Amino acid sequence: ININILSGNIDKLQTSSVGHLIVELTGDSEEIDKSLKYFKNQDVNVEVI
Repeated sequence: ININILSGNIDKLQTSSVGHLIVELTGDSEEIDKSLKYFKNQDVNVEVI
């Protein structure tokens, strides 16, 4: 699959940093689904828009 970073941001809080990325995934739908499952298994919050 191809991953294209569209935007990103990091906010520094008192004791940690929180960030987000907006990305576009293109390619085989089965491979995209596998990638989304991998991200979720790594405790990455995923929202499909």
